[in-house]
Amino acid sequence: MQESESIQPLLDQLFLLYTINQFERGIKITKLQKIMFLSQWNGNDKGYQSSGFNFIRFLFGPFSKEINPSIRMLADAGLVQAFNIPLPDKDSQSSVTRPLEKAEKLLKLIKPLKKKNLSILTIFDRVIKHLGSMTLDVIKARIYKAEFRGTPIANIPMHTPLIGALASARIKHSFRITQDWVMTLEVLFDLETQNSINEGLVALGRGDVIKRDDFFKTL
Repeated sequence: MQESESIQPLLDQLFLLYTINQFERGIKITKLQKIMFLSQWNGNDKGYQSSGFNFIRFLFGPFSKEINPSIRMLADAGLVQAFNIPLPDKDSQSSVTRPLEKAEKLLKLIKPLKKKNLSILTIFDRVIKHLGSMTLDVIKARIYKAEFRGTPIANIPMHTPLIGALASARIKHSFRITQDWVMTLEVLFDLETQNSINEGLVALGRGDVIKRDDFFKTL
């Protein structure tokens, strides 16, 4: 249980990047919010552990204030380019996020990980294929008609919680990932860690290696 909970932030970044990468010319934030919601919602219904963003009923339908900071993290890691990203509790139809070349390279790098979790990613693929070419107005109209616990989303009061990370007891299909891949994703999604590794490699190149005995003397 604890392991599943601990990898959730990494899964959030992974599925968000996976979705953004399907839109080479970029995707507006509000449309991205709706696609992430529907993908996660469909995954939850089937017991799949996918992204775990907390969505509420907001101005343009389901909205997660956690997505905008997550986009900034991907941008800081050099994986996406973000324009006019609003504050965490604001929605905006004008802000755009597009993938950078590094995003495609990362997703190719983790191809073995994708194969182990193909059924989960297929849910995102289907939603993206279905909604990707639709206008935002059409997507919103369809979402408003969708029923959440027997009530059309259009009739749900503002700020009502909709979905979040799937509770451990409800997970039927955990995201299959080894500790090695967890560590790899932590590096790939964090610019500070990447810089530290690069600095260490540069130091090694200069011959700045601390001998073992000297290291223990510093402890």
